[in-house]
Parts: sequence; structure tokens; C-alpha cells
Amino acid sequence: MKLLISTLKPSNNYGQILQAYASQEFFRSKGYESFVFFHSKVTAKLILRKILEKIIFFGDIKDIKKNAKKYKNFQSFIDLKLNKLNARKIEQCIMDNKIDVLAIGSDQVWRKEYVSDYPDYYFPSEKVCETIISIAASTGKEIDINDSFYKKHLPKLENLDLITCREDLSSELITKKLNLKSFHICDPTLLLDVHHYEELSKSSNIYNYLSQKKYILLYGLDLNIDNETKNKLSGISNLEIIEVNHYEDNIENFLAKFRYASYVITDSFHGLQFSCIFNKQFIVRKNPKRGSLRFDSFLRKIKCENQFYIQSQELESIINSKKIINYKKELDEFISFSKNILNKSV
Repeated sequence: MKLLISTLKPSNNYGQILQAYASQEFFRSKGYESFVFFHSKVTAKLILRKILEKIIFFGDIKDIKKNAKKYKNFQSFIDLKLNKLNARKIEQCIMDNKIDVLAIGSDQVWRKEYVSDYPDYYFPSEKVCETIISIAASTGKEIDINDSFYKKHLPKLENLDLITCREDLSSELITKKLNLKSFHICDPTLLLDVHHYEELSKSSNIYNYLSQKKYILLYGLDLNIDNETKNKLSGISNLEIIEVNHYEDNIENFLAKFRYASYVITDSFHGLQFSCIFNKQFIVRKNPKRGSLRFDSFLRKIKCENQFYIQSQELESIINSKKIINYKKELDEFISFSKNILNKSV
């Protein structure tokens, strides 16, 4: 049996690539020959965006070199670990490769801003495959069902044999407004046992170095923590401060840094997921502009609704309190429920 995962085209993003990898490996463990589909559709809007990016960065040799190195770090993992299929049309890809099951997701494949140029990859307008499911498909944030995009595309979910969402409110909306049965399940990264990621982390060139350290890990895009605050946090906790370097760290380094951290401060959804995978103490900075629904949904599920901060000044009292959070029972139950839902359908 062959299964095709239709997910967002990879960018230089740890979580996005690892969720595709985890989906592939989970279904492979169920006996499927699993593939990941990356569309190659090109639109005028995408071409214009690329031209503007080149204009903006023209002449900035340092940025060009840094981005090239970042791309190389991620691409090596994609080439070695993902069983990729490429095609201009997903229907043709399914037909040519005799795919039995189409799995749509995870990540924000139902977020209007990300997929409005090519919605058919994630909202199939017909039964393009014997079985179609969504695997923790995400809207990223609360959506307006009356928005023209969602009015047009959400009803197409009736073509799916199983609908699962990464956010509880999205699942409820689909069930109540569209009268389609939907389940809230965990992100695919949680479907793999921690030992799977530990093995990957052993390939890191800083693995042995990190194993000797005790540190707080910072990972995010908008953590907004200045050097003075970092020094205070280090002094309060008696831990070093180590950060994920988006330009230097490959996937294996990323995993190794999470594996050996004593505490994690993150504003990334997958930063939160890997904190939990490695059973770390954590605090999250929620950023409503980038979508806090996925954070709220997951934190509610593991009963850690209050594990977030807004201003960096709050971190000193949070770290100083030495509060221990225990979420393993709730997390294990959520993962078990998610696996059972998927197992029944595939």
C-alpha cells in the first residue's frame, strides 16, 4: 500500500521539515510505503515575490551567504531523509505512482495566507484517491467561516474519509458548521517515540559538547530577550544560555540542543512540541500576530494553559520560582488518542 503526504513546500524551518519526516515515518511504521509530495506549481505572485526578495537583498553578500548556508543545512536532511515525489499536479502524481491513501497535512496547510495560490493540494475538489485523510491539518489561528476563501474550500472536506485538525477550535468549527465529523489530534512530531529523535541528534557535531552542559535553550523568532535579561536569567538559574542559530544549526544540532536543555524558552509551536517530546520544563511566548490558537489548543490539552509569558521582564520571576510542571500523563493520553484515531482509518 502506498501513502502520499501532501504538505507545505519546505522552507528553511525546523518544525515544518520535521513534521513531514515524522508523518512519513509514522505511516511507514504502519506498513505503508510513504512518500512526501512537494508541489512545483509556480504562480505570477510567487515569481514577483522572488524578484522582490532579490532586489531587497541585492548587494548584501553576508545575508546571501548566510541564507545559502542555511539552505544547505536543511536540504541535506530533506534529500537524505524524505522520500519525495514532485509533480505539477497532485492528481497526476497519485495516478503515476499508484497511490492508495492521500494524507493532507500537517502544519498550516489550511491557513489562507499560506495556500491561497494553490488550495487544491489541500482541499481536494474530488475523490482523487481511494482514501483521503487529513493528519493534524492546521489553520494556525481562528478563522472566519464566512471568509470567501473558506466558504469556497472548506465544504470540499466532505471528500475526506477522515478529518483531523491540530487545533481544537478548528475541529469544532468543522463539526458544528459543516456537519462533518472531525477530531483534534496531536502534531505528527509527537507520533514518533523520543528515541527516534535521540538517534538523529547523535549525528550532531555538537552532541558531545552539549551533553556536558547545563543550560536554558532559547528558540524563536520574536523572543525579544535582551542581553541584560539573558545574563539575569543565567544568574538566577545557574545555567548557561544557549540559542538555536537559524543560520548555523542543522536539523541534528536543533534536536541535540533540545535533548540536553534543562529549560526551554520558545515562541515556536514546534519549539513547544520538542520541549514536550524531550520532557523539558518550558515557557512559551505567545505571539497573536503569528497565530496563538495552536499554542492555546495544545497547552489546554496538556493542562499547561498558564505556561506562557508576554513581556521578557516576566521571565525573571518565572525562572526564579523554580516551578516544576508535569504534563507527561496528559501528553501520553493525547498521543495515544491521536494514534488510535489514525490507526482506525489507515
